[in-house]
Order: sequence, then C-alpha cells, then structure tokens
Amino acid sequence: MNRFLITLLAALLVGGASMAQQFPDIPVDHWAGDAVSEIADLGIVIGFPDGTFRGNEAFTRYQAALVVSRLLSVVEANLDDMVGTLRSDVEGELNSLRAAVQDLAGDVASQGVRLSAAESAIAGISDDVAANASRLDALEAAMTDSAVLRDLQNQIASQRVAIDTAQAQAEAAAARADAAYDLALQALAESDQNAADIAALNRVVQLLGQRLDAMGVPMAAPMPDLSGIERLEGDIANIREFVILLRRDQVALRDRVAALEAADVVTQGRLDDLDARVTELERTALQISGSIALEYNAVRFGGCVGTGVDCGFDIDRVYGRGFNRTMGAGLSALSTGEITTGPGDARPAHRRAEFRADPGMSVTFSIRVVADRAFDGTGGRPRMLQEFGSVAELDFVQVGTDLEDTAGNLINRPFVLRVRSFTSTFTPIGMGPLTFAFGERINTRFTPYVFDIRNEAGFVATLGAPDFLAFLNPTLTFAYLDPGDTTLPVADREALGQSNRTAIRGTLSPSFGDAIVLSGGFSYARSAINTGDLDTTNNDEMTVWGLDGQIGLIGVINIDFEYATNNDAASILFVRGSLDGSGLPIINSLAGNFRSIDEDWDGIFTNPGASDDSFPFALDQTGFGIEGSLGLFIIDVGAFFDSYSVAAGDTVSAFGASTDLNLFGGFSIGAFYESVSVNGVQADNNRPTLRRDNLGYVDLDGNYETQFGVRLVHDGAAPNALIRGLALSAEYRRFNVGFVGTDLNINASYDVNIAIVSLSPYVGYRMFDDAAGNDFTSIIAGTSLMTTGLDFGFIRPSLLGAVNFRNTSYGTAGYTASELQWSVGLVLDEFLLGEFSTLTARYGQYSGTNTNTFWTDGAHGGPGVGRDFDADRGGASTTTTGWEVDWNYYDLEFAYGMYSTSDTALGDRTAQQFRVRYTVEF
Repeated sequence: MNRFLITLLAALLVGGASMAQQFPDIPVDHWAGDAVSEIADLGIVIGFPDGTFRGNEAFTRYQAALVVSRLLSVVEANLDDMVGTLRSDVEGELNSLRAAVQDLAGDVASQGVRLSAAESAIAGISDDVAANASRLDALEAAMTDSAVLRDLQNQIASQRVAIDTAQAQAEAAAARADAAYDLALQALAESDQNAADIAALNRVVQLLGQRLDAMGVPMAAPMPDLSGIERLEGDIANIREFVILLRRDQVALRDRVAALEAADVVTQGRLDDLDARVTELERTALQISGSIALEYNAVRFGGCVGTGVDCGFDIDRVYGRGFNRTMGAGLSALSTGEITTGPGDARPAHRRAEFRADPGMSVTFSIRVVADRAFDGTGGRPRMLQEFGSVAELDFVQVGTDLEDTAGNLINRPFVLRVRSFTSTFTPIGMGPLTFAFGERINTRFTPYVFDIRNEAGFVATLGAPDFLAFLNPTLTFAYLDPGDTTLPVADREALGQSNRTAIRGTLSPSFGDAIVLSGGFSYARSAINTGDLDTTNNDEMTVWGLDGQIGLIGVINIDFEYATNNDAASILFVRGSLDGSGLPIINSLAGNFRSIDEDWDGIFTNPGASDDSFPFALDQTGFGIEGSLGLFIIDVGAFFDSYSVAAGDTVSAFGASTDLNLFGGFSIGAFYESVSVNGVQADNNRPTLRRDNLGYVDLDGNYETQFGVRLVHDGAAPNALIRGLALSAEYRRFNVGFVGTDLNINASYDVNIAIVSLSPYVGYRMFDDAAGNDFTSIIAGTSLMTTGLDFGFIRPSLLGAVNFRNTSYGTAGYTASELQWSVGLVLDEFLLGEFSTLTARYGQYSGTNTNTFWTDGAHGGPGVGRDFDADRGGASTTTTGWEVDWNYYDLEFAYGMYSTSDTALGDRTAQQFRVRYTVEF
C-alpha cells in the first residue's frame, strides 16, 4: 500500500507539472501561498480566466465537483497500473519465500557449528583467566616490573577481544535463528492459506460433479487435471514438518545462548577483578630509563695539537649546514652536534670543535628515575594525593684524581654515581573545590604584567566555585614561593637571609550564554628579601596589586584591559578592543588600544627579561593605536596609526597603509607605505636596533620604519598555482628619511621530481644601500639532490648532494666575500646484512674568502656561514675538505674520516678520526 501511494503521488506530481502557474493576486509571503502553488502544480486548480485565484471568494459546490472530478481522473488513470504492479510484487514475494526457507535451513545448520566453536572459545578463555589470576598473585609480589604489567594488560585485552567475538557470534546465531523462526511462521501461515484454498477448490469440483451426475447428462468436457494441486498439498505437508524441525533447533539454540551468557558473566567478573588488581599495580609504578654509551676514539692531528679549540674544523658547513640546502641524512657522522646558546634562547648553535685529543675508550652511563602516580582517593585512603611526579637524573662519572677508601687503600680514579638533578612536584593535593600544588619547581602566572613565576619552590592553593556560586564561577588562588638563589648571588643571599613571595588572585566568570562573555579578576603580590629578620630595616620589598577583565559580545567584539601599580609608584594600564570581521561584509578586522606602561615597571617576575616577551606592550610608552583591514573582492587593504611618548620626553608617531591584489595562478602583487616621526620630524625608524631583512610588512607591531615599496609573490603551494612547487618573491623598497635607501630583493626556489631524482634549486639576488655607508650586493644560488633507493635485493643504493654559493660585494667597505660549498654522498641501505645495515660515504668541501673562520671567530657560534661572518681579511681565504665513511649495524656505528683545513693567513691543519660507538637505551 505504501508503494502504491508513493507511485500515485509521483504520477500526480508529474501529471500536474505542465499546468503549474503562479497567481498574481496571492501575496508573496501569504500563509497559504505554498498550498495554493501545490494544488495548482497538480492541475487540480487552474484559476479564473483572468489568471487570478481570488482566494477570498466562496467555494461553490460546482467548483468543488470540478476539483474532485479532476482528482479522480488522475487517480483512475494510474490505478490499473498500480494494481498490476502490486499483484506482480505479491506473486514475486511468494515465489522467493520458498527459496528463503531452503536457505534458512542451511543457515541454521551453519550457525549451530559456529555456536559450538564459540562455546569452545569461551571455555578456553575461562581457563586463560584462571591461569592469569594465578600469575597475577605472583605478579603482585614484584609490583615494580612494568614489562610484566604490560604483558598482562595485553593478555587481558586479547581475552576481552576473544570474549566479545564469541558473544557477537552467539548473538548473531540467535538473531538468525529468530529470523528463521519468523520466516517459518510466515511460510506456515501462507501454507495454511493455500491448503484452505485447495480444499475449497476440491469442494467446488465435487459439487459440480454431483450436479452433473444428478442431471444424467454426460460431461461436455473432461475434468481438469488436479495432479498439480495434489503435489502442492504434499509440499505444504513437507513445509509443516520442516517448520517443526526449525522450532526444535531454535529452542536448542536459545538454551545454548543462555548458557553462553551465563558463562560470559562469570568470565567478565574475573576480568574486572584482574583489571582492578592491575590498576592497583599501576598506581605504584616506578619508571626507570637511561642509556649506556660506549665510545672508542682514535684521533691523529697534523699541524696542530689536539686542544679542542685550536684544532676545530667546523666540518658541518662542508655538508651544507647553515646554508639554504643541506645533504639531510648525509650530514657528518663525526659532527659534535648541537648545543643551546643559553637558557633563554631556544635556537641551537653548533659546536665547531669536532676533533679533540681524547683517545681511547669512554663509557657514559645515565639513568633517569620517574615516579608518576595518579590516585582517585578510593581504596580506604580518601586523603591520598591525586597526582605525584618526581624525576631524578643520575650518571656515572670518573673522578679526576685518585681516592682512598675507608681502609686507606688507593683507588685509581674511581667512578662515582652522581645525582645530576632531582625534582619533585605534588599536584593537585586534595579534591575540588580546594587543591594544592607543592614542590620545588612551581610555575604560576596571574597576568602578563603581574606575578610571572617559573620553577620556584613553594606551594599554590586554588579554591574553586562552590555549587551555590556556580553561576558566577569564582576562583581564588594563593601562592607562597621561595625564589632561592635565582635573584641574588649566593653571598648576597646568605648575607640577607631568607626571601619569599606571596600572592593572591581572585576571578569571576559569570555565565550569560554564548552572546556575552564576561570575566575579570584582581591580583595582589608581594616579594621580600631578608624575611628571616623580624626587623624590616634591611628588607627589600615589592608590593603589586592590579585589576583586569575581558568582555566578548556576540563573538564579534572583544575588549580586555589591565591596570596594576606597585609601591615604587610605577604602574601599567592598557585597554584594547578588536572587531572580528570574518562574518561581516567588506570589513576584515578592526582593532585599537590605549596603553600607559612605565619604563621601570616591576610586577614580580622570576626572569624579568624573559617576561618582556609576553608583554602585550613594551615598557616605556604611553599612547594609542588603531589598525584595520578591508576586503574588496580580490583586493585587501590595511592601514594603521600609532602614537606614543616615552619617559625621555620624545613623542613617536607612525602610520602606514598596504594593499594586496590576488591575481590568477597563485600570483599576488602588493604595495606598502610606512612613515615614522619623532617629535614631529620624520625619522628612519623607532628603534635603533631594528633590522629589516625580510619583506616589508605594515601592521601595528611596535616596530616601525620609514619606507615604501612594491612586491610580487607567487605561492607555489596554492591550489591554483601556475607552476606547482615554484616559490617566487620580488620586492623593491625605498627607506629612511627622504627615502634615500634602496633595497631590491628577489628570491626563487623550486621543488621538482624527475623520475627517481628530487631537486630543490634556489636563486636569490639582493642590492642594499642605506646611503650611510652600509651597502652590498649579494647573489646566492644552490640546490640539493636526492634519489630514491634502487632495490637490488641485497642492497638499496641512493645518492645525496648539496651545492651552495654566495657572493657579496661591499661597496663602501671595499671588499668582496664569497662562499662555495659542495658535497656528495652515497647511501647503501640494507648493506649485505638486511634492513638494519647501512653504509654511508660522503665527500665535501667548503671554501670562503674574507670570511671569519672557526679559528678567528670563537668556538661556539655558527656554524660560521653567511653575511654575519663576513670581514675584510685582505682577501684571505679558507678551505675545509674531507671525506668519511660510516657503517651502522643495529646502531653499532663504525666511522672513519679525514679532513684538512687550509687558510692563507693561518696555515694548514689536518685531522683523522676513527670511532666506534654503541648506545643502549632502556
């Protein structure tokens, strides 16, 4: 019936589509407009001769008869076809039912086999669980063996998977049995109906025969052949017997599924018990990691004595490190690697003293002990710590002098176990709403300008919102910390005594829904030195308090502010707002600010210099700024204005504008203008240390320069790039007062793959002249090369290469500096002994003229390449050439290298090194 109605509706829609029309007298937003359009589209209503609908007139009986007649015509035209289709569908379903019953017989039999297998699997799993329970009893005696824990967890996981699989099979069998039962019942019902029909036919035939006999008239035609009906009666009887058998199988399957479910409950209980016991073991897990490194070195020198700095070669630059292209995995195996230049500098520098006179075998052993525990306050100990972390780093080192044991026996330079560092932090202690953090390395920050503390000993208490104040979401934080020796030399700290910091902060974040976001807080902080003396005469105290807040409206407008002051009469104040135009037409963004930041502001920081990087506005300025950008089709326009004064009395103002036009094929062109004035007079820039080595950008970033220029860019990564992989940029700008300086910078790079070869060539040209004696013209070019490995079965060779060239001519200084680097390498993966055997050979050369080499520019810079190392050395040149071969077999490294350095001013030096190294990490 549903199929009939759907077909009828489709016919009505198709039949009436040609008569669809619109009536001009129906308002566009009328509440019945859609209904009128629908019946007009069906051809039931066609309107008056003048084309109007006249919806406010009465509906006569004649009109009603006409509408009903049209509807009946459509129905009658499609009814015969619908009935025929329905009859055909019913006959097809009856024919397929007989085949489905036969298929169900096979399915029930196969499900019985699969169910038997599932029962066997669950029985095996129960045995495994029992075995694991006994193993767990032994495991609890050695609670620190993390490997055993992981093995047990893996076994539990596999058992769960097996149980889930068996249960799924059982459920599938039951489902298919139910389906078979339902279909069998349906077949039985249809068989009963067929039997009734056959019986009725037999009765009719019998009655007809009796009447003919009674009339004494011979039959005009022979009796119809009823053999088919008799065969159908036999089929029905067979179906009945088959259904009875199916019922029996279904009952048996249900009993077996019930038994499986009962066994699953028992097994799941055992698994839950095992899981709980393993969790308890994990709560006390102790992680120990470290490494043991063995290294043998044999070093020979020529032309120098191996004292480290005197025999440095800076071999990293031989293979391209520091240039735009390197050999990647083909870098030197004898390199001393990278170091950080300082605690506040995340950029690594490279050691350039590769060869040192420290031959022989060396052993390095380090160990790291980590205790991380997480607790849930259960298990009869509700006051347990919620989380605990502790790290100890130890290593074995050999002392430099002989020692004596307690009996006076001499020990020749023994090894001692050194604790390099030990840290512990406990957090959080307690449960909400009150928690504590206590340890020797606590980190906390109230705001960017107030109380920014890193790695100081002490505690921090945090009080959250009680339930009855949840709508305000208040928090209260109290901190008590000891700066230790981070702020004073040890001698001064011992002279002044103890020191501490105390601070408190409260916040509110009431809920107003998504349309309004409102939050704010207050801060109070105090830092004091010599607090061990009750007499406060020599105390050096700093007290800070402040207010801050944030406002957000409908996800578009954002405002934040902060005010803080200290007992030195210094203060900070800023208010800034922004408009997000991502959902608005034309406007991309709009932002403005007012700020007043004292030059000597101290908001209590662990490292004031490092905190400066997180300040929204730099110290020593009072002023305002505004910036915005518009998007007009393919054109983006931006502008800014900034004005502020400094403590010295100077007033700085800057403004600028830029535009970018997005063209076809990933191309864009742009232009920019920027001007800086100090005390009303145009200046070169607002910061004497400002250095512009990149393309010119115009925004409200606090770094301004008088300049204008144009640029052209092709983005090779853009989806519509004209040439995929080609990055192209060209910029010309004039800068400084009067725009006397010129800067032309053109760069291009291309990543291309040709068969098995990958190339990354680049080229660049720059002409710079500030009209004050600083001028140069520079050309750079180079490429890297890499091939994919070729599989010869017992070996996979590939090639590596890199070339870099630079030539910089200094006009006023009167000299030219140049650098040329090239290197090649051959990598043999799967070298003779499988995938964990790699042989690498590399050869390279670096040469430079009028550049500061390793000998003349310190031991830990660099690497020493690029314009930063240029110097007029009277044309002196330096060359470093070398080769090396290393074989890595299961991380056992054999390396041999030979290098030579030649300098026209300092002479020649050579070095050879053979090294064997192996490191085990645990």
